[in-house]
Amino acid sequence: MSSTSTPYDDVFRTLLNDCSSLILPVINEVFGECYTGEEEIIFSYEDQFWEYVRHADRLEELKAEYGRVRARLEALSESQKIDEYTKCTIIDMSNKVVEHIAAKYDQIREGVKSVMGGKVLDYEAKTIRNEGRQEGILKGRQEGIQEGILLTGKIFQKVKSNSGYKNEQIAKELGCTVEDVKSARKMFDL
Repeated sequence: MSSTSTPYDDVFRTLLNDCSSLILPVINEVFGECYTGEEEIIFSYEDQFWEYVRHADRLEELKAEYGRVRARLEALSESQKIDEYTKCTIIDMSNKVVEHIAAKYDQIREGVKSVMGGKVLDYEAKTIRNEGRQEGILKGRQEGIQEGILLTGKIFQKVKSNSGYKNEQIAKELGCTVEDVKSARKMFDL
């Protein structure tokens, strides 16, 4: 038995994976609701798409609703209840859902996208975050290696200048651990 993934599934899995602790609080705050997590939640506008296409005022109401959602997300971000990454994730995922369910309704798709932030960005916020993490990890490793080399050199100099120093004394003077001193002594056979 094969199963196919819908945009709803993709959005839900992404939110669960990337910001699970914020799912209900964000939904409750953004939509002014009090969900507990036991309710069945559906996209209620889908059945009315034909009405939005035929009546410009109804499309404007839909756009206004998305504008309120966007404004709430902005307010949550500004008040630091959610971070910029989470805000962008929700907006990107909302755009992906609209892109799929309104595929046959250009006016609706374009109208909602204009309010929610333009084109679907293929989850740009996650890409930026992950690239930043990788850069941070690489820089941290480089700095750690440099600090390790400097510390090892200082330990070597201390031991060479006074071979009677105890490991504890060297560690205290250099602000490192006794294990660091033992490791350096072993490395240089001191």
